[in-house]
Amino acid sequence: MKFDIGKEERFSEFIKNLNDKDKIALISHTDLDGIVAAYVTDSVIGADIVKFVNYDELNQELVDYLKEENVTKVVFTDLYLRNPWFLKSLEEFAYIMILDHHLADKDWNSDKTVFIKCEDGICAGYLCYWLFSKVKDINVLDWLVACSCISDYCHIKTSDWLGKTFHK
Repeated sequence: MKFDIGKEERFSEFIKNLNDKDKIALISHTDLDGIVAAYVTDSVIGADIVKFVNYDELNQELVDYLKEENVTKVVFTDLYLRNPWFLKSLEEFAYIMILDHHLADKDWNSDKTVFIKCEDGICAGYLCYWLFSKVKDINVLDWLVACSCISDYCHIKTSDWLGKTFHK
């Protein structure tokens, strides 16, 4: 898989550095792709908080909530983050990872943020499945990820994988 933004090594480093002392929040979009991406991600990282949001909920209220909950790591899936103040506010108390597939006009990677944006034509559910499959055997989730690919019209670049999944 190709990444338009970010490096797989930074993903691996973020995951490797998760520990029992971390309080992890997983924030994802409310559509099927976001739900699948979150489910796949949570099956590996075991987040303490899982929250599904729409774009208008990426605001100060969410920042305040995560801070009050003493969150130390925030993972976003299937959400295009566009506001620098939002990320900077979160970076004051947490490390961040963003796994997304939407068009992005900025590379948010920093010392505290890992941003991976996959190539066009790949959905967030498949991106998460592809990355987290390298950490843990999650093949049982392939059918769910196939639904994500189809629902987000991301079935062309994944057609070989989808064919094998459908055959299975």
